Amino acid sequence: MVCQRSADRSTQTPENAALPSDFAAWAASAGGANTESYIAFFLMHRYGPMLTRDQLVSVLGFPTSEALERAVQRGSLKLKVVRIPNRRGMYALAPDVAKYLVEISRTESDPSAERGGER
Repeated sequence: MVCQRSADRSTQTPENAALPSDFAAWAASAGGANTESYIAFFLMHRYGPMLTRDQLVSVLGFPTSEALERAVQRGSLKLKVVRIPNRRGMYALAPDVAKYLVEISRTESDPSAERGGER
């Protein structure tokens, strides 16, 4: 089953974007519904199979595209981003973004744990 994007995405925001009623069928064909598959389905419906840099900034909560670029350059963003030859910016596949969001939601929320216990 192919996920179809809305023809007019300009008026939809993540808060009011309705998912098609065929999520159950899509999830069953993808091996079952879970948080990751739901997020992937939502991202595919909202943005298509590949998210642009500006879309990544919004979805991942970065303040600016420059902040996203710095995180990628430093290696602190554990999300696979791709650069397409002869195209500006960076891109990420919707399923990869969904997997990343689920993984970070499962990590310990203590910031000192990420720095090896130093404060």
